[in-house]
Amino acid sequence: MTLNLLLYSAIPPNRVYGRPADTENVILYLREHYGIPDDIKMTTGGLHDADAAEFYETIVTIDDGKPQDKKTQPVYLSKNGRFLVVGHVFALAQPGSAQEITQTVHGLFKLPANIRLTAAAPQKSIYPGFYSIQLTATNGRSEEYYLTADQRALVVGEIFALPDHPEEYFRLTVALADQPSAGLVHAPVTIVEYADLQCPYCAQMHKFLERDFLPKYRNKVQLIFKEFPLASHNWAFTAALANECAYQVDARAFLPYRTLIFRHQDDIDTVASSANLSTVREMLLDYAQQAGIDRTELAACLSSQASQSRVEENLKEGKLLGITRTPTFFINGKMQATLTPETFEKAVDAELRNAARARLGTTGRRSVR
Repeated sequence: MTLNLLLYSAIPPNRVYGRPADTENVILYLREHYGIPDDIKMTTGGLHDADAAEFYETIVTIDDGKPQDKKTQPVYLSKNGRFLVVGHVFALAQPGSAQEITQTVHGLFKLPANIRLTAAAPQKSIYPGFYSIQLTATNGRSEEYYLTADQRALVVGEIFALPDHPEEYFRLTVALADQPSAGLVHAPVTIVEYADLQCPYCAQMHKFLERDFLPKYRNKVQLIFKEFPLASHNWAFTAALANECAYQVDARAFLPYRTLIFRHQDDIDTVASSANLSTVREMLLDYAQQAGIDRTELAACLSSQASQSRVEENLKEGKLLGITRTPTFFINGKMQATLTPETFEKAVDAELRNAARARLGTTGRRSVR
């Protein structure tokens, strides 16, 4: 029941990580967060009042030059300017009505008549001013949707927070203490990576980070690793649990273990596609032994789900930061939407120069005194 929203694998330059004030910036924001390249034409018809009173609405058209591939996507901007929604926002005639909510979602996704939906009671969500509501189908599948605070509007899609000061928002959102990391503690440049252990692009980037980047920058930066297992990947969450367990059992073995998981992605994929996840678990325990981690301790951690809260906190952070794909990096709080090693190093070098200038400025002010 999830929406297939503007997903592209190509990566554009970094542009916008903040509050889009008009439709042009809405397009730039979408290019940034969904990785839509410049050669894909995007247009919008302008903002107008949506049926839901708290939102403006626009339709974004994505055109790659092939008529059969042209797509349109409703996008909404909250009138307080704090949230952007990619998906659908429906005004509810009866605020919070479970029957109206289930009928709306059933109709939107054109579900078969024999599939019925049940709505759980609304709960506090990670987004201020929104409740989350879980809908479960008779086939066992469930999805999370959102209600506005007055429960007069249903959000079916992705919500993006639009902070006035993105870097400050990052600092307040992301936990940096007691996290798996490499490099220099209290370095002038902090890099935070959100990655999915089943993601091939993440594996490629990890190889670059370990073999090329860290040997060169280890004494200049701190690289913090966060888990962001995508729901579309069938063993990513289990691997994330195992990797965070490794950190809890033996922090020094975290990075070698992570490397082994990335290196054996194809092997795990082969097994995961033809067997249940218990076989994947055994493979993950085997790799842990190879990395020097006590197999029994790691197995106990996995069985008790002791690392689940860490993975869930990473996921929560990533959602609040608007992450839609992996890997995503933040360099001193600035989102980087490029995965090329050259552009990555240029961004780090720029932050190192900024930090050096800031230190010189501070030293200069002190000397005057």
